[in-house]
Amino acid sequence: MRARRISAAAFAVWGATMAAQAGPIDPPPGPIAPTGPTLIFSLPYVIDQPGAYALGRNLTSTGGVGISISVSNVTLDLGGLTLSGAGGGTDAVVLVGNLTNVTVRNGQIVNWTGAGVWDGATPDRNVRVERVSVTGTGFGGIECVASGVTVQACQIAGGSPGVAVGQASRVIDTRVTAATDFGLIAQERTLVTGCVIENAGSVGVLAGANVTLRETTVTGSAGDSVVLGAGSMVSGCLVTLGGQGGAPLSSSVATRYSAVTARSEAPIFVHPIADRPATVIDRRTGQARPDALASILSTEGVTVTLGVVLAEDSLIESSMITGHAGVGLLLGARSTARGVTSDLNFGDGIVATEDGVIERCRASGNGGNGIVLGPSGSRCVENYVSENALDGILVNDPFVSVFRNTLELDELNNAAQAPLVGPLNDVATPLSNWST
Repeated sequence: MRARRISAAAFAVWGATMAAQAGPIDPPPGPIAPTGPTLIFSLPYVIDQPGAYALGRNLTSTGGVGISISVSNVTLDLGGLTLSGAGGGTDAVVLVGNLTNVTVRNGQIVNWTGAGVWDGATPDRNVRVERVSVTGTGFGGIECVASGVTVQACQIAGGSPGVAVGQASRVIDTRVTAATDFGLIAQERTLVTGCVIENAGSVGVLAGANVTLRETTVTGSAGDSVVLGAGSMVSGCLVTLGGQGGAPLSSSVATRYSAVTARSEAPIFVHPIADRPATVIDRRTGQARPDALASILSTEGVTVTLGVVLAEDSLIESSMITGHAGVGLLLGARSTARGVTSDLNFGDGIVATEDGVIERCRASGNGGNGIVLGPSGSRCVENYVSENALDGILVNDPFVSVFRNTLELDELNNAAQAPLVGPLNDVATPLSNWST
């Protein structure tokens, strides 16, 4: 059989066709991208290049900082593993410099003398800590006071404070247990939702102005349970058993509501409610008069603990406050309580300062008065008040509106009293049943 021969020209044409179909043989210029995260096998470790990083195994510190992040656009995945400071570690994870887009997630941080995750008090942005468990830290569990921080689905046991975040942050579905002092500190415009703050050594939740606290349980705080700045909103919360421990109460309101860290002499957070003026200008008369909220905080507020304290122009609705050593709910000027239950507190149930509104609330079984109104223009409508040790509703100012309330079995509200002067018009209880 004769062999078939292919001419050189035909072979060349065939080779060019095959090469065109197969694509270029040489790889593209530049380094080949990694196929997975950079693995960390020892501590200390410095992340100074953007990218994804992960623990290669459980790691124990031999001293100092565990992992330092000094560059933006980093994801550190603990991979379900543990960062332990038992060998003398200070802070587990530290953000160094002004960083953006840093995420720490999915693992355990245990037994560090410093913080679990700390941003070094630098102006970072868009920091996320997700699904991280922090136990046994000497300072903050998660202490990221930069703006735009998200703490989500984390578990913190201990810490001083348990969680601290800067302005415009979010704390979501997170549990803080037995913080050494403050359970949760948040600066202004922060959302706290779906959280549990339990057994804090001082104030349970301390937050700035325009904060939203939603569907959160705060229980067993040694000090005040919840203290929020002006323009805040509380909705669907359970706040219970505050002031049951030896709360570190101070003769100075500012000291009581200032979170100080041993890292520096300057406080990391001073709450706006802590430095209130002694007097305010009455909008009706134009004259100076004592600030009601400042007065209460500087007297009763530093000798007993409070349940929920809201500064001016705030709203609390559909929530329960119960079992506190002092006043259950204290409202700043022009604040509203709607659909709130404040029961079984050792002090008054609900106290409204000037121009407060209390609607469709319940105040029962309190050791003081059920509801206290005034001064100046408060409104008390369709509330149920019963079995309080003192007055059912105590009115401290004639310029109030009280109507369609139900009072039952309060110690003093059925005593013979002179009728009040002012626009008091209650259709459920005769005027002679109110005390002043």
